[in-house]
Amino acid sequence: MEKTKIRVAIIGFGGMGHFHASCYQGQEFAELVAVCDGDAAKFQESSVQINIGSSGNSDLSNLVCATTYEELKEKAEFDAVDICLPGHLHAQYAIRAMQDGYHVLCEKPMARNLEEAQSMIDCSRKTGKRLMIAQCLRFSKAYRFFRELCLGNSELGSLLSAHFSRKSGMPSSEWYHDAKKSGGALLDLHLHDTDFINHTFGIPNAVFTSGITRNTGGVDDLATTYIFYGGPVITAAASWCNDKWDCFAEA
Repeated sequence: MEKTKIRVAIIGFGGMGHFHASCYQGQEFAELVAVCDGDAAKFQESSVQINIGSSGNSDLSNLVCATTYEELKEKAEFDAVDICLPGHLHAQYAIRAMQDGYHVLCEKPMARNLEEAQSMIDCSRKTGKRLMIAQCLRFSKAYRFFRELCLGNSELGSLLSAHFSRKSGMPSSEWYHDAKKSGGALLDLHLHDTDFINHTFGIPNAVFTSGITRNTGGVDDLATTYIFYGGPVITAAASWCNDKWDCFAEA
């Protein structure tokens, strides 16, 4: 019996939208059927450069391309929406899509504030539509292996400390440069490691963060200590003030 694939439409076709599109090729349980972006010129680019290199190639020749959400709904039939819009638009479009009957995969950060994030959760529960935030480190082979080591599933013994770092230059897209939209490096970049730490060690007893404002009006270079009573000692750093991309985790 032929497997039924989830039909997906991407909203927001910038760097991450291109990256997501390239990842759907060859997927066993999902297929990309449409993309949507207000700038139609983006549909002419098969790949773009993002902070970790090329987004990968995406073939739009057989897909519906729309410049508004309304046009997308009118022209394409899909089951789920993959939201790759700027962060300040996540809550608005996630809620709208779930209310319209679509499941939602949403890029991080989930939303710009706690109230918006809670509204997304409430809408998912009310509509019965699935909502997932694309916290990709949880699914990375390297980080999954690192998590096993941190949790003591090896001959190395109990973890004493771990440090995470994630640094780059400023992203090129203009909206990142406005902290009201992106949240600065604190929310957009540092969130990766914070989520992985919460996923691995649980919610800390306390958190202390210090940082500086540089490019966006938000916090763009920072360090955090995640305090777990009785250990281990967990710290993480993030920056949009680096001259090149660099990230690591060590224990």
